[in-house]
Amino acid sequence: MRLFLLFSSLFLCFIVSAQEIQYQSLFLDKELTDNSNAVVRLDQMNIEIPSIKEMIIKNRRVVTVLNKNGKKHVSARLWYDNKRKVKNIVAIVYDATGKQIEKIKEKDFNDISSVSGGTLYSDSRVKYLSYTPSQYPYTVEFISEVSTSNTVYIPSWYFIDDYHVSVEKSEYSVSYDKTVGILTKENYFTSEIKNLNKDGLIHYEANNLKAIKPESLSPDFTSLVPILKIAPKNFHYEGYVGSTNSWEEMGKWMYDKLLADRTLRKY
Repeated sequence: MRLFLLFSSLFLCFIVSAQEIQYQSLFLDKELTDNSNAVVRLDQMNIEIPSIKEMIIKNRRVVTVLNKNGKKHVSARLWYDNKRKVKNIVAIVYDATGKQIEKIKEKDFNDISSVSGGTLYSDSRVKYLSYTPSQYPYTVEFISEVSTSNTVYIPSWYFIDDYHVSVEKSEYSVSYDKTVGILTKENYFTSEIKNLNKDGLIHYEANNLKAIKPESLSPDFTSLVPILKIAPKNFHYEGYVGSTNSWEEMGKWMYDKLLADRTLRKY
């Protein structure tokens, strides 16, 4: 029994130590910290579309903030409304050694309307984390999950967030039912991005993407970085089923289902 307890204690210590090593930020690769205000340790999105009328979006994002300019890149926020339900949201903060120092649950997130005050009515809201660090660097792990019956919009994937942000690991996957079908478009892809797609699964991975430093007269940032755009062939939106087979078919669907028999009030 003593040997068992000793082994269990050692095993638990090993797990804790491994996690602290995983999230330590004192010895990050210099190629990732050069020109960086923040390092995205992991940006992982898993989307499940088991039917035309169901989509589940799971996200796990771990960001090490190197200085005060990197704080905005934590991106610990989640939009929701009456058709987009929050299933899980939590944030965990680690110090420079990788030790957990705080855990923020859903009730501790700020919750505000996501539209301007001029809008008469909207149920669109956003939950976001407001955290003031005592020192740098620190790391935030943000985990979220939402579900919706509207499948017309599938989140695109930006492998690099912004200038002065490097990425250690990025993963994006969409598993879908064959009745849905998926269309993809790769923009500005590089050799660091691996396409691991197969039947019923869209899957991309990228590792060790260096931070981009802005230059005078440089083009728009979105034309410099790899972006994956994605759309369903068949979808559901606000009670209506539609298709993206052609612009003509899409336009007809919008008019017949969303605009017809609706009158705009004139002022």
